[in-house]
Amino acid sequence: MAQEDKEETLNNLFMYAAKELSTDAFLAWFFKELEVNQDIAGYRSQVFHALGLIAEGETPVKIEPVLQSGNVDLILRFEVNNTARSILFENKTSSTFHSDQLNRYRERFPDCDKYIYFKIGYIDIWERQNLQGYQLISAHDFHQAIGFLAPYHPIIDQYCAFLKDAWISQEEKVFESLAISCPTAFQSAIGQRHLIGELYDQLKNSDPFLKFKKGVNMNGTPWTQLDICRREGYYEGKNETLFWRVDSRAGRTYLRVNQYAAIPMDRPDTVAHKKRRLQALRQLAADISTNYDLKPGKLSNKGVRESEVIIFFFDENPYGDLKQLLPELSIKLQSVYYGLD
Repeated sequence: MAQEDKEETLNNLFMYAAKELSTDAFLAWFFKELEVNQDIAGYRSQVFHALGLIAEGETPVKIEPVLQSGNVDLILRFEVNNTARSILFENKTSSTFHSDQLNRYRERFPDCDKYIYFKIGYIDIWERQNLQGYQLISAHDFHQAIGFLAPYHPIIDQYCAFLKDAWISQEEKVFESLAISCPTAFQSAIGQRHLIGELYDQLKNSDPFLKFKKGVNMNGTPWTQLDICRREGYYEGKNETLFWRVDSRAGRTYLRVNQYAAIPMDRPDTVAHKKRRLQALRQLAADISTNYDLKPGKLSNKGVRESEVIIFFFDENPYGDLKQLLPELSIKLQSVYYGLD
């Protein structure tokens, strides 16, 4: 019982450390420890193979991790059968790669044998489909590969506990909530990005302007959206975009369609034109939704550049039902949007 109490109240170093830097440091330390610590050195090949770093039957030796070289998080150097190898690691917590970041690292280090994208936070579908030749290692993958070594060293034990408690378990809780269509699942960026990620994958190639976006509101809450169609230069050179957005209002989570155009506020004719289109879009969206077992919510009329077309609150439209309808509903919206003058 005393040992169980000790484990439950363990003061974990990794809960305090800057997440990306602590992961870089842990990986560098861990890979070297696999060679120099005789208690775990015999498992070196097993771990490297489980992580996809070597082929089965190979043994890495002369392991040399290099941190923060050329803005890259980690380069792992070692030898197999007297042949030098190097593996580049780009490590993330909850953020994702930006623009051509991954390609730039490949161009800067073209001689690496592998390129690894290691992320301990939730990895959405967009990320998985845009890895640009990098091999993905998730928190789940890493924990599964090294978890059996936790009893051998307190640092390994703490890092595995950190992955499980701070990341893996939190993701599992959100998916448990999604399984029972709990509206609070969409207070989490994980729940939001899962829904929008699935829809992004289902609508792929349906529109050239399809785009997955995510961010944080001024109050710190997450939002996630999917642009589904656009008219370029429609308002005197300004684009008009229609998109799904998952967010929350007064504690209620929702999925809504928005119309957005960065129109000049000092042009009343343009403002009036956009409002007329908004009313037409609202009517079209309402007509489409009547074909489904859905309950649209009350719309806000506050926005001028960004305006609500239709909204579905998750406490009135269960996720399990709504997700089945979204691809067909989206394609119909795309069709009527481009048919609107």
